[in-house]
Amino acid sequence: MTFLNWLTLWLKWFAFLIINLTTNLLSFPLAPFVVLFADKQGWLPIYLWWFQTPDNSLDGDKDWQTLYRPYRAETNRYQRWINRIYWLWRNRLCGFSQSVLGIQYNAQTDTITWRGDLDIGNGPGAKAGWFFKTVKRGNRIIAFQWYWIRQYKARPQSCIRVLIGWKCPRPGDPDKIASFGFSPSPLMHFNS
Repeated sequence: MTFLNWLTLWLKWFAFLIINLTTNLLSFPLAPFVVLFADKQGWLPIYLWWFQTPDNSLDGDKDWQTLYRPYRAETNRYQRWINRIYWLWRNRLCGFSQSVLGIQYNAQTDTITWRGDLDIGNGPGAKAGWFFKTVKRGNRIIAFQWYWIRQYKARPQSCIRVLIGWKCPRPGDPDKIASFGFSPSPLMHFNS
């Protein structure tokens, strides 16, 4: 953990941030067209995989389907089209953030260290707090994650949530790709 290692990692993250912000802006006008290529189950073809959320179809996860999508009960293709656009706007270029800007984590050779509370979150059983994780390969840090949640006193059902770095795995997780992350979210639901 040398100063040069940290400097290089932060410069890499900052360069990725510029790429991420630029591509995110492009995803807004492209989303209405991209969803037209999805199959009935909401999966995009491989040539549009940068837009796909790898862990969910364009129909979203269960929480989003029941709480947040514009048309909760879809009755026609137009409503499905709108819902899928909103999902892509909410999850801008997830496949790109994972496959291009992500860091490959190898459970056999990499080590995860952290400070703070890994049990924080704003979903069911919400808990405010922070943690800072690093992924090390030998003596070199290859990824970091700073995650902070603070519940608002005036609006206890809301919070600020900030993620900077890569979405690093939890200790003991199998191999995976840590997606690039930058999400300062000043008004999130806090579900305690």
